[in-house]
Amino acid sequence: MKNDHDLMLRAAWAHFIEGRTQDAVAKELGLTRAKTNRLISECRDLGLVRIGIDSEARIAVREERALKDRFGLQDVWVVPRADSEEAAVRTVGASAGAYVSEHLGPDETLAIGWGRTLSASIAGLQPRKAQGNRVVTLLGGMVRGNGLNSFDIASRYARTLAGECCYLIAPRVAESEEQARNLLAQEHVREALAIAAQADLALIGIDDLSSASTLSRMGQFSKAEYDELKRQGAVSILQGVALDRDGNVIAHPIAARTVGLDPATFAEIPRRIVAASGSRKTACIRATLKGGHCNILITDEPTAEAVLQLAP
Repeated sequence: MKNDHDLMLRAAWAHFIEGRTQDAVAKELGLTRAKTNRLISECRDLGLVRIGIDSEARIAVREERALKDRFGLQDVWVVPRADSEEAAVRTVGASAGAYVSEHLGPDETLAIGWGRTLSASIAGLQPRKAQGNRVVTLLGGMVRGNGLNSFDIASRYARTLAGECCYLIAPRVAESEEQARNLLAQEHVREALAIAAQADLALIGIDDLSSASTLSRMGQFSKAEYDELKRQGAVSILQGVALDRDGNVIAHPIAARTVGLDPATFAEIPRRIVAASGSRKTACIRATLKGGHCNILITDEPTAEAVLQLAP
C-alpha cells in the first residue's frame, strides 16, 4: 500500500502535468474523489507544485540510485509513470525543463538538441529575468519547422530565459560529406560550434532506428541507410552519430554528413542531460549512458525499470 506522501505526488503529477481530471486520477489510484482532491490540495499547500513537482519530491529513489551506480551518472530524475506515450513525453519533457531551470546558473550557456521531448520541456521551464544566459543549437536545422526543430526549441528557451540565442545556420544533414566539410569551414558555423563547445549544460533527446522515430518520419536518412546501420548493430542515433548497444560509435557516412558538434567535443560539456522515455528508447538510453555520452538522465518509471533490467 502506497503511503499518502507517495499518493500525493502521483496524484499531483497526473492532475497538474498530465492534465487529467480529478475523477480520472481517483479511478487510476483507486481512491475516492474526496481523498484525491485532498491529496492534490495538500501537495499544493506544501509548495510541492509549481508548474511541475518540486525536484526534491522524489518518487523512484531506488531506481534513481541504481541507475546512478550502474552508469556512474551525476544525476537521475525518474518521474511517475504516465497512462500513454504522449503523456510520458509531456511529463518527462516538463521535468527536463524544470531541471534546466534549477541547474542553469547566471551567465551560463545551454546547448540544446531537438525532438518531441525537448519541445515539451518548455512547459517545465521557469521564466526568469535576464541573467546573462545563452542558448545555442547543437545541430543544424531542418527545412520543415514543426516545433521539433532545434531552431524553434532554442528560440523558445531563449525567450523564456530572457537570454541570447545562437543558431547553427546550416542543414542538419548535408547532401554529401564534401558539402558538410564546406559548411563546417564557414565562419558563422565555426562560431556557433565554438559557443556550443563552451556550454555549461546540454539537453538532448535520442533517436531510435524504428519507423516510428521522429528522425525517420522527418525523412532525414534513407531506408537503405537505416537498414545498413541496423546490420552494423546500431540501436540509436545520438547527435547524428550511430551507437551500438554498448554505446560504441559505429563508423558510417551519416556522421560525416551531419553538421553539428562532434561527439568528442560534446563529451567535454560538463553536464549533459538526456531526456527520453518509452520502450523504443530503452536500448538507446542504455547505449547513451554506457558509452558515457551523457551523465544526467531524466526519464519515467517504466523506462527506468526497463533500462535496469537490460544486461549490464
